[in-house]
Amino acid sequence: MQTIWKMLLFIGIALSAMFSEVLAEDYPKMKLRYADIAPEKGPNAKIDKFFAKELTKRTNGQVQVEVFHGQTLGRPSEIADLLGGGAVDIGNIAFGHNFSQLPMCAFFNTPMVYRDHIMAAQLAKLGFQTQTKVQEEMQRANVYPLIFRAMSEYRLISKKPVVTLSDFKGLKVRTFGAVNPIMFKALGAVPVTMNYHEAYEGLKRGTLDAMYFSWSASHQFKLHEVAPYVSDVNFGANVGYLTFINLGLWNSWPQNLKELCQQVAREAEQLSIEIIGEADRKALEAMLADGAKLFHFKEQEQLEKALPDTIALVQERVAKVGAQYEAPARKYADFLRAELAK
Repeated sequence: MQTIWKMLLFIGIALSAMFSEVLAEDYPKMKLRYADIAPEKGPNAKIDKFFAKELTKRTNGQVQVEVFHGQTLGRPSEIADLLGGGAVDIGNIAFGHNFSQLPMCAFFNTPMVYRDHIMAAQLAKLGFQTQTKVQEEMQRANVYPLIFRAMSEYRLISKKPVVTLSDFKGLKVRTFGAVNPIMFKALGAVPVTMNYHEAYEGLKRGTLDAMYFSWSASHQFKLHEVAPYVSDVNFGANVGYLTFINLGLWNSWPQNLKELCQQVAREAEQLSIEIIGEADRKALEAMLADGAKLFHFKEQEQLEKALPDTIALVQERVAKVGAQYEAPARKYADFLRAELAK
């Protein structure tokens, strides 16, 4: 009897080893470099870490994903080219820094449109799924989108309280892109184009009076140390950046790995919904605990009426890229307005 049990045990161990080997061979063996432009301690980095850890785990270590945080592999303006060229495998492309490669994606960052980060991410994904010009330019850039997530609502943190429209007059505000400066000029402010990593020194030295940023990002970069007045004025959420994979690499994968990757990406998107909103709330609490002061903006409705049509501004900017963009830009603007009307 003992001999039989030993034989069964041996057979069980052998089968288990064979089964494990089959599982391991289900996926091609590779090491992927993941370029995260955000600091490792930021809330968005948790999403990148989750994706990398889970993809590695669920492929039994066959696909190993290493995340490089804080612009280690390249500046925001470089990631699109690095990804498209295959220098990095997965990475976060910030659309404000990569308009020339992905002009249609400017619609993802239209201010005063998306009420929160959930809506911004969902409409960006729907835009990719329904707008062929968006798909075409991503293919041309040799990238494929994996994770659709977004930034929380953009607010204002400043060196003086901002509570009414008149407080914007002459205010030097750090902005980015082409549409945001127009928006702040309409309010009487002075837009200053500057990398967000330079904002702390800009506020400290007086080059800036205010920063146009989310609460979580403001706290992450410790801006409240040099600009202690926090305003709840709401300019809406935007995508900021999405996570992409090199298209050639994606096309080379077997279907089962693609499906697993997309499943992990969907879970990362759900995680982002929980993380981003909570991070914004905690960031505000932390800034106030550090001595910052929160001021309620009293004229939100008047501000919204004072601003130009931001969708039209983005449409105009994208259409200027070339005649081939005029119809797609109009189509995307119509798509956004139709979704907002629902």
